[in-house]
Amino acid sequence: NKYFEAVIAEDKNKNEAIGFATYYFGYSGYCGRILYLDDIYIKPAYRLKRYGTAVFKYMAKVTIDENARRMECSVMDDPSLNTKTIEFYKKFNSIDDHGKHLYLHGEVLKKCAEF
Repeated sequence: NKYFEAVIAEDKNKNEAIGFATYYFGYSGYCGRILYLDDIYIKPAYRLKRYGTAVFKYMAKVTIDENARRMECSVMDDPSLNTKTIEFYKKFNSIDDHGKHLYLHGEVLKKCAEF
């Protein structure tokens, strides 16, 4: 019985792990199966180089491949810590549900999953 899953981002030239994403599947009575993206982390030296974008887009693809209808994520309720994180999620046209809870579904999710 799995509680969560993870993907590792790596720099293949250096054979080095540079980040990860953790996630799990849940169910919503409103829309069905969902993928909850718990965390994305990229090492500071690799940030702003599109690795986070690649991981996020990959997670959108996993959402679709696993027949989930929506990908959700949350951010901490502290704008001083999460301004960049919220901006990152919003660039994918995620829907902001009261400032802390963001999600993608439908055509927005499909577009995000395209590489």
